[in-house]
Amino acid sequence: MWKSLTLRYTAENLVKYEAPRDTDHPELRQPLAFEVWQSISKLMKPGSKITMLTSGPLSNLAQIILKDKNASLLIESVFVVGGHISHGNNDKGNVFTVPSNKYAEFNMFLDHPWSHWRCSNSHYYEL
Repeated sequence: MWKSLTLRYTAENLVKYEAPRDTDHPELRQPLAFEVWQSISKLMKPGSKITMLTSGPLSNLAQIILKDKNASLLIESVFVVGGHISHGNNDKGNVFTVPSNKYAEFNMFLDHPWSHWRCSNSHYYEL
């Protein structure tokens, strides 16, 4: 189901959605998250585990897990910076550009399908 999802907020879609890039030196680009994952996973010693910290949308993490069948065996834990815990009806999220949404956190709101996928496929949560 998720493999067919088109993602707007990915490095691969920068040109399509007119994000700025260095056209004088196209070879000088930030590596994609999956490329970084491949480099790190090749350097890991047998039996090693990795802890991941996400500070944005979860698309990159979901794509790593979908593309690399061994990823879930190498990932020991994931800490997600995102979400919104309400202490009352007056607490607001940080999505100010969408008037219909007063409570969501920016990364979870913009990347909802992947956030839902990741949280639905987790074995355990730690807050």
